[in-house]
Amino acid sequence: MRHVISLFLFLILISLTVSQYPTFTYNVKLTGASEKHRFAIDVSTSTSFILERDAFNASAGFENTFEPADSGSFEKGEIFFQQYNLPYNKRYTVLTGYFGEDIMNSTSGVKETFVVINKTNSNEILKTLNGDDWLAGRLGFGLTSPENRTSSLGYSLLTKNEAIMCLLVDKVKRTTTVTFQKPPLGEEIVCDFPEPNNEGLWEINVSAVVFGKFNLPANYTAVLSTTTAQLHLPTKAFNGILKELNATWSDEHQTHVTNVEIHTGPLALKHGDVGALEIIYGSFTRRVCDVRLIDIRAHDKNVIVLGMPFFTCNNVCLDFDKAEVSFSKNY
Repeated sequence: MRHVISLFLFLILISLTVSQYPTFTYNVKLTGASEKHRFAIDVSTSTSFILERDAFNASAGFENTFEPADSGSFEKGEIFFQQYNLPYNKRYTVLTGYFGEDIMNSTSGVKETFVVINKTNSNEILKTLNGDDWLAGRLGFGLTSPENRTSSLGYSLLTKNEAIMCLLVDKVKRTTTVTFQKPPLGEEIVCDFPEPNNEGLWEINVSAVVFGKFNLPANYTAVLSTTTAQLHLPTKAFNGILKELNATWSDEHQTHVTNVEIHTGPLALKHGDVGALEIIYGSFTRRVCDVRLIDIRAHDKNVIVLGMPFFTCNNVCLDFDKAEVSFSKNY
């Protein structure tokens, strides 16, 4: 696991440099690491984990797995078991393995805790959003108090002076820059949170859903999620958006489709009197042949899950000390 130490040491050092930031793909690629060495940033859990080589080498590949025993400073801890429930998905993914500690910054000698996974009932959360490529693990950044965090690895990347992580998407290069010092984002919307939740989710109150002529007063909770490629909306809001787009179901594409090529207004989620979180039309629809596929799913909860379409048109900063999220437009 010596190469794991060097990977994270590099990332920690570069994240403290104001003029340089580590660059990630949508599912996270560590700067200076192997082109295939990627870790997903997960804002819906505090668990950070890596894949054990003996268990996943055959499927995930040598470059995406680790052998903790290769590190002389690694300490194996208790058995780990978790039902990993994605906020938009009724299916549970079961992860098993064991806790580990290792020195991630050799200059300070600090040991960080993480999980080594050796068994799962589903590979869904071990791969990129499109399911094509394996990941080397996940870095958890859920809004969880330090005493309730499963592991410390992800949080160790936050600076001591300003515990803020920003996700800035470059749509042209299809990369996301992750910084741990707040850059100037220009005009912002800052959202505080409802009562803290046990799941560690970043939540935002939504007072209305507006799209074109559709205007639905609501009392919804929006949840940030970097683990889904779609938006997930309550059925009533979902149906209103489909009606606005004259959308129909396509057996061929197994999703709803529309012939509306351009929609002048964004999907707006109002946050009281503060403003609205906006999601532009081109971020949640895709042109395929002669129709546009709609990357929105419905569910029976009063929860809006803000997946990848939201991040592609908004710069997002998470303030762990203040429990605040700030947004600025990226279009």
